[in-house]
Formats: sequence, structure tokens, C-alpha cells
Amino acid sequence: MIYFAGVRCVGVMALIMVVSSVWTSNTRPAELPPSQEIFKWVERFGPIREVGIQEYANQRIYRVLKSDGCPRAETRVRMSFGKSTGKKFTVVSRQGSGWVHRFVFQRLLDAETETSAGKEKQDSSITTKNYTFTPAGTDVIRGHPCWVFDAKPRVSAKYLFVGRVYINKTDYGIVRMDGSPAKSLSFWVKQAHIIRDYEKVGPFWMPLRDHTETQIRIFGSHVLDILYDEYRIKHNELDLPGLEPSHYQAGEVGGFAVSVRQEK
Repeated sequence: MIYFAGVRCVGVMALIMVVSSVWTSNTRPAELPPSQEIFKWVERFGPIREVGIQEYANQRIYRVLKSDGCPRAETRVRMSFGKSTGKKFTVVSRQGSGWVHRFVFQRLLDAETETSAGKEKQDSSITTKNYTFTPAGTDVIRGHPCWVFDAKPRVSAKYLFVGRVYINKTDYGIVRMDGSPAKSLSFWVKQAHIIRDYEKVGPFWMPLRDHTETQIRIFGSHVLDILYDEYRIKHNELDLPGLEPSHYQAGEVGGFAVSVRQEK
């Protein structure tokens, strides 16, 4: 889903900048459909899905891990979104370093709140306007057969990335983005590897997990995770011509009610 892919891209890049400022085997088939044809459909269905959402809510876990895998800090929040109100966050629990909560998690929540309210917009959408795409084979991610494309940004911008995009073969949803920022985010960040996973809730592809591995000068290696769970989405009547199923009655859908999945 283009809208959420773009927003999450901004969110994860912002998280790396906050931290730095304060401290394949793929099988290549005989033929792949032309990338222009596939992304024409990606760009067609993304905005339709976006317009269909009235409001949604989820639970999130924000987590910073040390290089040895031990948690340094964790915050659990509940998020609600409405088109007229933007995003609102309620902190459920906190554990670990108060410094991380104050200077990493809270700043990330504040940045996302401002972005959702339209105060700071960044066009990081996965479209042919921002990227050139080269076929790189196929793969299966969490049971979803995908086309895989190497993505190269048309301009060097800190909210774009260099890497791979995984497109669902059934309905052209973005299943995974895997790469590094196209432009250095900070002198303090030596390198950053980002994986963003999406999962389907009804007709919508929503964030499942953001996983970022960073090398920060002086502080060393850190892992930044955001996990998403317990979605509830209210939506309008939705038509996705060319897909099966193509029509959805207005209503409410939910997903990830038991636990956040992290398998391939």
C-alpha cells in the first residue's frame, strides 16, 4: 500500500536520525513482467486503498536492542488514526533506559504525529516517480509469492532508499522493503540497514514490522524495532477492479490479534 509504505519510510529514517543526533538467494524465472506494467498496478491500487480507510487503530512495541541482542529499552503504545484528527498515541508501558524513551521513542512519536497532521510531508512513496526498478527474480515472503525488484532512487534524498522491493503477485501490495538510506542521514550514522514488512488486513497492506540495524559512531551497533499488532480498520465501500475479490462492503476488519509475526 503506497501511502503506508511512504509514511513508514519517513518514520524509520526519522528514528535513525533521532538516535544519531543524541548518542538471497532469489530464483530468477525465465520471464518477468515488465516493471513498468507491475508498478502501474501498484500505483493504481495504493491510492484506492488509502481513500477507503476512515480510521484505524493498532498496538505497537518500540524496542532498542544492544549489539548482543539484550533489550535496552521498550515502550508499548496504542495508536489511533482518523482522517480529520491524524494520529494519537497513548503510552501503555515503559521498560529500560529513560534516556532512550525520552530522546528516541518520544521524538519518533512526536515526528509521526506531526507528519500525520500534514505539518511535515515527505514524498517517499514506492513509485516510478521516485525510483527506477530492475527485475531481480521472485521470492516467497511469509507465504506471499512476490516479484522482486532492485530499487534505485532517481535523486539522492534522505527519505528514499537503495535496495529491494517485494511486490505481491496476487494484488500488487508491497510486502517488503529491504535496503539502506539513499543519502547519509548523519555523520554519526556509519551505516544503516532497514527492513520494513507489511501484512494484509482485509484489503489493506499495513505495517507489520520495522527492523533497523545501525552502526553509530562511538555508541556502536544497535537494533531498532517497531512491531505492530491488533489492527482495527474501519473503511468505506471499496472497489479494486481487476483483483479478486474486487468489491468490499463498508465495515471493519482486524488482524495480528494474537502476536506479531516475524518469520520470513
